Amino acid sequence: MAANVLLHHTENPYKTDKRETNLVLFTASERTAIHLVQLAPIHLRIIIALASKLNPSGYACIKLYELAHYIGNAQSYINQGLMDLVRLGYIAKKKRGEYWVNPSLFRPAAMDW
Repeated sequence: MAANVLLHHTENPYKTDKRETNLVLFTASERTAIHLVQLAPIHLRIIIALASKLNPSGYACIKLYELAHYIGNAQSYINQGLMDLVRLGYIAKKKRGEYWVNPSLFRPAAMDW
């Protein structure tokens, strides 16, 4: 007999105390989205990881070793993927451990509630 592992919540279990929530919006055009799905899996993983770390100013702060651990690949492999994404124009390096994400892919947004 299987156990019922689903819990019913009367309130949102993920609720935050903040009155402002930072969102990341996927804003790629159809043409860009078609190009994205043709990228190597490592490139997609890096872009999604950077988007998950995107701050309200439009850049992601994550060190190479943290990104490698987060994605689960070697630093050299991640570094090559980052260089490829810079060459393709999807990201730009701000400084060590900080990367601008092209707003044609993802952009930060704030929501007051």
